[in-house]
Amino acid sequence: MDKTIKCEPCKESHREYLNGYYSKNSENIKSNRRKKYLENPEYERENSRQWRLKNLEANRVYQRQHKKKNPHLKRESERRRRANRFNNGFEYYKESEVLEIYGTICHICNIDIDLSAPRLAGASGWEVGLHIDHVVPLSKGGSDTLDNVRPAHGSCNVKKHANPLSK
Repeated sequence: MDKTIKCEPCKESHREYLNGYYSKNSENIKSNRRKKYLENPEYERENSRQWRLKNLEANRVYQRQHKKKNPHLKRESERRRRANRFNNGFEYYKESEVLEIYGTICHICNIDIDLSAPRLAGASGWEVGLHIDHVVPLSKGGSDTLDNVRPAHGSCNVKKHANPLSK
């Protein structure tokens, strides 16, 4: 193995090469990793745990960046956790699928939803931001599936709370 110190342009060129190689061969690489994991899952888990212990700070930085780039994953995970807690069942779906099927109009007040508005309560303008509302609330036996969710404004969803929609 070549242990010579490389200059910054060489390092950058090598990174670009590896990124290109990965993008061209990602399916094979993922398949090989999956196969390797299935052959010896205990070894792979322990190996992963050892790496995380050795690289605590790098792992923390990665986790922070990942959470910042993918806030939707936290929301999806939270919905599934709640559905499991109520033992109602769930299916994997994305918010983009909900918007594709039901559009961007609030199913409660029939007014357009501002998709660029913040979604966390308390932030300025969150009231008109997107919330995914369960038609039959999880606490009332509804499931976390595509046929039981609709897009809604944040304020409409919060006002509705865990009540069924009355029309």
